[in-house]
Amino acid sequence: MILGNYVKCSGCGHEYRIRYNVGNNFPQTASFFCKDCGETITYGFDVDHKLICENAEIATSLDGVDVINLHPELSIDDTRQSAQNIFLRLIF
Repeated sequence: MILGNYVKCSGCGHEYRIRYNVGNNFPQTASFFCKDCGETITYGFDVDHKLICENAEIATSLDGVDVINLHPELSIDDTRQSAQNIFLRLIF
């Protein structure tokens, strides 16, 4: 399952749309570096499936933001971190 959220970096305010592919085990987190200030932003879920969002705050829907693909169990190459087709889905 792919979940999405808009976040804003706590360090500089850079805005992102996170596409998070939920893993199989909890707790689970994945991290990325802010493109502007280099802050490590961590996103995921604790053992009770509650949201973990470190060094960022949840934002409202934003236009023109950077997309970040995250997965807690698979590493994503930096060159593909913003690729739109990284988490493909079947359409029936």
